[in-house]
Amino acid sequence: MTNKLFFPFIIIYNFAIIYLLSTTPISPHEAYSLFEGKDLVSQLMRLSYNGVDFWSLRVIFYIFGTLNIYLYYQLSKIYFKSLNDIYLSTTIFMILPGIITSMALANISVIVITVVLLFILAHKRGYLYIEILLMIILLFVHNVAIIFFISILIYSIYHKEKLLLYSSIILSIISIYLYSSMIGGKPSGHFIEIFGLYSAIFSPFLFIYFLFAIYKAKSNRDILWYISFISLIFSLLLSIRQRIYITEFTSYVLVGMILMIQVYHNSLRVRLKEYQGLYRRVFYFMMSTLISSSFIIIFHQSIFRFIDNPKKHFAYDIYEIYWVSQKIDKGLLRCYDTDENKKRYQLKYYEIKSCKK
Repeated sequence: MTNKLFFPFIIIYNFAIIYLLSTTPISPHEAYSLFEGKDLVSQLMRLSYNGVDFWSLRVIFYIFGTLNIYLYYQLSKIYFKSLNDIYLSTTIFMILPGIITSMALANISVIVITVVLLFILAHKRGYLYIEILLMIILLFVHNVAIIFFISILIYSIYHKEKLLLYSSIILSIISIYLYSSMIGGKPSGHFIEIFGLYSAIFSPFLFIYFLFAIYKAKSNRDILWYISFISLIFSLLLSIRQRIYITEFTSYVLVGMILMIQVYHNSLRVRLKEYQGLYRRVFYFMMSTLISSSFIIIFHQSIFRFIDNPKKHFAYDIYEIYWVSQKIDKGLLRCYDTDENKKRYQLKYYEIKSCKK
């Protein structure tokens, strides 16, 4: 991607994200966080909410997302020499479905990504004490930061970085003490489900190539590889035994996108031009599926017009109570009830009365 394309794309992209976060109704999870949550996400939502629109609920998370794009751009400058490669890497990161949703909805993932990117940049520039400070911040920001600490611990053992090793051991122990174990409940396989969720976050074919690239990048194991690979393996192994929240892992996995772009460029450029055709066609195909996935998320409201049953839409849970509130405003309904606990907070948000009272 050239300079002439990249910066206009940045402007269009930001308008698209602002449109998405301004027009998407409050989700059940966001509504619960707003009224009952006690974590950092809940506090930030209440801090910015003006009592009127969806935009104010999410503006802080949009700011974090914008910062992530800048930090990823700076990190790409370390991994790539060509400006076009830097622009391409940043663009792919920006249009990942997981990154778009993290910028448009209130969530902890976008904040964790910020801390992780700052940590990697500090590591690359040799700011050891800033790395430790960021690890401490992550301990209190993310209740499963132990995934990150284990990644750093293993990296430190292989690369003999003693201070980082001791820090990761101490923080891992504190994390186990402060937060409950991730392993619990009755054994039940959710591997296929978690694989499908990763495919949605990356886009299906891009995730398959990402798996290949992470495997191939093992020969050049820098700290970014350890963070992304170990978090991915952790999530897949745990999913065999139990249901997990994929958002707890994606913040660490997504930063490994740089390695995927690096593997692609290395595979392409070691070959003569006449043998690069297949690689380029595969890349164009993956990019087309990625762009399609991104468009589906940004313009997801339009899809409701083309399906017979709205319940089949992936965003139906967000819109169900919103549509009820519109019917009440028009005088078509007077009250509404739901058996789903978190949706009750959506009813509270829209000030919809219960029919049982």
